[in-house]
Formats: sequence, structure tokens, C-alpha cells
Amino acid sequence: MKKLISLLSVAALGFAAVPMTSVAEEYVFDVNNAILGDVNCDGALDASDACEVLRYYVVIGAAGGADKVDRDVLLAQVPHLAGIELLGDFNGTGNVDGADAADILAAYAKNTGRTPAEISAEANQYLRAHRSEFDKVIE
Repeated sequence: MKKLISLLSVAALGFAAVPMTSVAEEYVFDVNNAILGDVNCDGALDASDACEVLRYYVVIGAAGGADKVDRDVLLAQVPHLAGIELLGDFNGTGNVDGADAADILAAYAKNTGRTPAEISAEANQYLRAHRSEFDKVIE
């Protein structure tokens, strides 16, 4: 949990330097209304999307790469997996990683005028609300 919060804090506080390039019971991915980076498919690009991208990145990294992760384990630890795989590569590099989370935060700040402190507080609130889910990733 501390590693994830640290990663998110670094991303939230350092997003200005990056160039712009709740487990749902059920959600339906609508390709016609998809927003790049809106990995939880709630219709808004925000700090929660960056948190979910970082969760995915931590799980993949801990396993040694996407090709080494058991799909069932990945699905159990990353509730918005379909959204992340389809919309998470925000910067278009072909990988979903911490840089995508930072770019999502930068776009969110640019689109809303929110400060890094406001975004960091929002991300921390999201992490606290979903702590049990994120703790599973760290175990």
C-alpha cells in the first residue's frame, strides 16, 4: 500500500514535468462513448483512473511482466482490467505503466484547473476508500 501511495504521490506531484502526449458489480464498455484514460469507464477522466492504472502496473511489475501473470490472478486483483487494457495506454507507447498514470493526472489537471495538492488529496481519498482492494495487490 505504501509503495502504491508513494508511486501515486510522485505521479501526482510530478505530473507537470510530464509532456502531454469501487469494484463495479457490473459495467459495460461502450466503445462509442469511451474516453481515453477513463479506465474505470465512469465517464470521467480523473485521479481514480490513475490509481487503477498504477494498481495494474504494480501487479504486472510484481509478476515480472504481463506475459508472466496468470489471467485469473490479474482479473482478481485488477477489477477494471478490460478498461485498462483498452483505454489505459494514454500516451500511446504500447504499454500501460506509471507514465500513463502521470499523463492521466496531467490531463485531468489541465481539463479541470485543479492543483497538484487537490489532485493528490483526491487520489489519497480514493485509495483510502478502496484500501482493501489495493492491499490485495501488495500481499
